[in-house]
Amino acid sequence: MIRITLSFLPVDASSCRSCAMASYMEHAYSLVHQDNAADIPSLQDLKNQLERGTDETKVETMKRILVIMLNGSSLEGLLMHIIRFVMPSKSKALKKLLYMYYEICPKHDSSGKLKQEMILVCNGIRFDLLHANEFIRGNTLRFLCKLREPELLEPLLSSTRQCLDHRHAYVRKNAVMAVASIFQHSEVHLPWFYSSVFGLPTTATESHSPLINAALCLKLCTTASRFSRCFSLITW
Repeated sequence: MIRITLSFLPVDASSCRSCAMASYMEHAYSLVHQDNAADIPSLQDLKNQLERGTDETKVETMKRILVIMLNGSSLEGLLMHIIRFVMPSKSKALKKLLYMYYEICPKHDSSGKLKQEMILVCNGIRFDLLHANEFIRGNTLRFLCKLREPELLEPLLSSTRQCLDHRHAYVRKNAVMAVASIFQHSEVHLPWFYSSVFGLPTTATESHSPLINAALCLKLCTTASRFSRCFSLITW
């Protein structure tokens, strides 16, 4: 399998590093080579593999599903099976593939309304945002950086905000990026954005990555003059 990531930047983006970084995040695409385009299992075969397989076989099935979808097939009708037989799994590898699937799967029906199944997806995301394992929390927060549907984001705001105060720096640094992404790209109102970033807890003995991410997010989300005032308030 060959994976190629392409980024398309605006011509004038080179004049501003923050603009270039934001543009990169918005214009990055993945092309995955499919070894044999003719050897594609039927939708029913994929459902059976998810329903009856072990976590190890489900990992291979999910990888195959992602490759097929990235090559142009939406695989409509598979979402409910993935919710039932993949989402409850405790396998970290399967959980990571699950969020890759959420990223690219169709979330709206033919009329443009959010699919009813996405309510169950939202509940699963909220559960993972409050998970005891910090790596599952971090992976879920990274997914939120790519989510743009306000109907899905609004119920997750409270859980996301709680991650800003988590004891692990890994969770906090991803929480900052998730909150900044919601603030920058979504219509969801976040009156507590700046106060939460300023109040980000840190200690002298741990990584400064949460504060570095906070400074980057403030740079992307504020004007130059406001950023200078905000940056001066951060204690390193």
